Amino acid sequence: MIPRRWLKLSLILALLAIAGVNHLVQERLTERRLTLTDAPPLENAPPALALSVVVLGGFRGLLADMLFLRQGKMQTNGNYFELVQLARWTIQLQPRFTEAISYSVWNLAYNVSVNFSQPEERWRWVNAAIELVRDEALPQHPGDPKLYQQLGWIYQHKIGQNLDDMNYYYKRQVALQMIEMLGSGPYDWQALAEAPQDPDAMVAALGDDAAEFAAALHQEGLSLSGLEQSFRESATLPPAIAEFAKRRKCDELLVLYLRSRWLLSKSLDPVVLYEIDQHYGPLDFRTAQAHGIYWAYQGLKHTPDGSEVFLECERMIFHCMSRSVEIGRVSYLPDTTLKIHLSPNLDIVDEAREAYLNAIKNHDRNGGIKSGYVNFMIDCIRALYIGGRTEDAQRFLEIMRSSKYAEGSERFVRSLDEFVLIELEEDVNAGGEHQALPNISGFLQEAFSALGRRDFKTASNWESLAQRSYSKYQTQFKSERDTKRRGLPPYTTMKQVALQQIQLNEPAVFHSLYTELQRLAAKRGDTLEGDGAPTQERDLLEGLLGGDSEQIQRN
Repeated sequence: MIPRRWLKLSLILALLAIAGVNHLVQERLTERRLTLTDAPPLENAPPALALSVVVLGGFRGLLADMLFLRQGKMQTNGNYFELVQLARWTIQLQPRFTEAISYSVWNLAYNVSVNFSQPEERWRWVNAAIELVRDEALPQHPGDPKLYQQLGWIYQHKIGQNLDDMNYYYKRQVALQMIEMLGSGPYDWQALAEAPQDPDAMVAALGDDAAEFAAALHQEGLSLSGLEQSFRESATLPPAIAEFAKRRKCDELLVLYLRSRWLLSKSLDPVVLYEIDQHYGPLDFRTAQAHGIYWAYQGLKHTPDGSEVFLECERMIFHCMSRSVEIGRVSYLPDTTLKIHLSPNLDIVDEAREAYLNAIKNHDRNGGIKSGYVNFMIDCIRALYIGGRTEDAQRFLEIMRSSKYAEGSERFVRSLDEFVLIELEEDVNAGGEHQALPNISGFLQEAFSALGRRDFKTASNWESLAQRSYSKYQTQFKSERDTKRRGLPPYTTMKQVALQQIQLNEPAVFHSLYTELQRLAAKRGDTLEGDGAPTQERDLLEGLLGGDSEQIQRN
């Protein structure tokens, strides 16, 4: 028999527990009553859920909590599509429940996606996470900086880094999405920002031609919104509209309008894109890093200085800027399997440095930012040198020499040549991806440049360094999975992209390569004695170019 005093004690503890639960429930109900009863009605919800919403009224927050908890069961059972729908309803019920939204987005991008082995299947869930926060959460709560930060994080980390086996596939999809909307590039952000942003503005811009434009639309059985949809499906104007636009010389304006509207449908404001490009660019918005900067920039607009989210957005910007220096330029290769190739964007080194300095100014006691800045400057000096921008490399080295970060170190006292050679040797030995790709790209460009100048010895040295660096990096991987996740593109692809950069940056050198190829083709099979090009030089030329010689001859 249980003693009476234990029964009394048990009863008291039970009453205290009930009181505590009641207090928590009351607080929860009060919170929901204050913040959630004004949420918009559910759309496309099952009748049972819709009826529950009407009946529960101010209890909508509790229903949202139930739906959120049910997501866990759906995930356990592998019902991933149902999980996404539950996440949408949770957002509609409780748009201010940022923590739940952030978790759902993170869960889809990081946990659900890795349950699939095919890249297109993984991308489906990463993209679903992007659409959930961008298309569902942000329109209902556009002032929440955490949502911008969460969206930026997916681009910066999940897509922009190499932690996921399929990261390059994600990068390719981001690039192809922008190419679908805006063409292969480069993009005129000022023109897109100045284009009409809504139907009324477009009609006003047409002026006296508006009536004829309406007639052309009618001929095609389209409204202006229908024209937008048609353009998004084909990326071209219908025949009657194209004929009208060409005749009235407003084809460029009309296409800019349609592309601006397409961007806006993805919550990408052309005005903000132009503003960001002016401040941090030139950026290539076909890269994940540029999108990370966009969403972090938007987050900064909606959060007070000094907050944790503000710091995270600042950190995201300078990390994305640094990564853009390494792989921030897209070369579109439609005739290849990979479709795109990433190479360094050395045009933003000063803007990236300024992003670091601003963060240091705002967070002077943060030693991690300062260490990151030093590493960034070292990487920049090396990348600028390899990319042929020795004056900028020297300028950055002198900045570090005169800074407080050089105190007690002999690292920055060395000459530029000595500094770079030592750093390159360390990079080749370390085999890090952040250094390998921009280094090898730079080595190949230097090889082609020297080749175009008929400096065969220098070309051979640079090409040999590129080969050794490539082999050194690739042979470190022991499995196909590691190679897919962190490996470099095929060496032939890297040469092709290097040639494209030479054609863009050094057209005279590119023409020289073409001329040399023509000459060697005419002498094919000969020893070339007496014509100024020994056999080993011919072999170097054809060996370095490989199959890319056809590309040179086409261009």
